[in-house]
Amino acid sequence: MSFVFLSALLLLALGVLGFDITCNSNVAIYWGQNSGASGSLPYQKPLGAYCDDNNADIILLSFLYILKGAGGYPVLNFANVCDYTTNSSVPVFPGTQLMHCSDMGRDIKYCQSK
Repeated sequence: MSFVFLSALLLLALGVLGFDITCNSNVAIYWGQNSGASGSLPYQKPLGAYCDDNNADIILLSFLYILKGAGGYPVLNFANVCDYTTNSSVPVFPGTQLMHCSDMGRDIKYCQSK
């Protein structure tokens, strides 16, 4: 289950957005832990908003903070977008702390279409 999720993230980062391994001017951006807000507004936008920027070749989706959580699966935290520790309405896969972030799933598909 986590393998499929992480594989989807890897595919998004490596091939869909225009990454060219032979190019020395690829632009990679980081998304996932609201690093720009430092605990205050403005919060990070949904992933799909960043995929509209044609200057980015790679979008790294991240914040892995527990390698082996419940059930042996990783625990991720996507700050204001998807974090079950602060928003109990975010579902997790049964027997794990791995969040099921349906909005992010839609955004990943949108980004792949770009």
